[in-house]
Amino acid sequence: MTRSIGDDRRLKQVSWIKPLFYLFGLALIALTIACTFFPKPAQQVLAEPTVAWVSEHFILLMIIGTSLFSVARLFSARKPTKNQTITPEQTFHTAADNKDFFDINSSATAPSINWQPLKGGGANFKTHNLRPGQQGQMEFVVAWQMKLFAIFFAGIGAIVGGVFLFAAGEIIPFFIGLVFVVIGVSIYYFSSTPRVFDKRLNYYWKGRIKSESAAQVMALKEHCALSDIYGLQILSEYIKGDKSNYYSYELNIIRQDGSRLCVVDHGNLEQIRQDANTLSQYLKVPVFEQ
Repeated sequence: MTRSIGDDRRLKQVSWIKPLFYLFGLALIALTIACTFFPKPAQQVLAEPTVAWVSEHFILLMIIGTSLFSVARLFSARKPTKNQTITPEQTFHTAADNKDFFDINSSATAPSINWQPLKGGGANFKTHNLRPGQQGQMEFVVAWQMKLFAIFFAGIGAIVGGVFLFAAGEIIPFFIGLVFVVIGVSIYYFSSTPRVFDKRLNYYWKGRIKSESAAQVMALKEHCALSDIYGLQILSEYIKGDKSNYYSYELNIIRQDGSRLCVVDHGNLEQIRQDANTLSQYLKVPVFEQ
């Protein structure tokens, strides 16, 4: 017996980040070239000390500008794919200890499993690690690679904006740098959103709550009872970037009705599998990998 697929909760794709990186990268490159090779026209717009400073730091600013194009591929969007549904007989299952197989046919209420990615795009590096939390919880924390990624943008914005403001007294470049600081802080804030599996409350949730209570958890958009978790899903998504292509891997919750929740999505398959197996033992549910 196979149940129909429930409605999947889809995460909103951050479509504005990629064009924003391109915009600021192009603007920085154009500004650097103009101040270096066409100083007189540039002085019609910027103060002479600013033009001189940009010209002196030509190589540094060109590196920063071209770097923005490179990191933009991390947020490359994928083209929508057709909805694919795998029946229990077609699905490969693994147990947490990698020695046994889970026999889905023994369950009369086994849901069909949707293998379409929940989240378009994804990073090509590790963004999260699973760690034991307080009072028997398991939670995902931000990996150092993601922290460094956020610091990169905040640091560029702080350095460039500060130099323009205090060395040349330019306000507009300062606000451009401030935008990068905001982007870096936002990347860290949203990536550090708690993702918690709590046996004490019998809930999984993604979001920030004031106090750990069932009422607080149920008020969040992304949550489910641990008893409603049928299994864990690992699936890959091929990302076509501007300069290179790579795979990103989702770790999803499969609920009893077949609907899914995306827990994490990043480019380190080994870490995804390790975390999935740890959660499999913690929740006593199988891991499904296509």
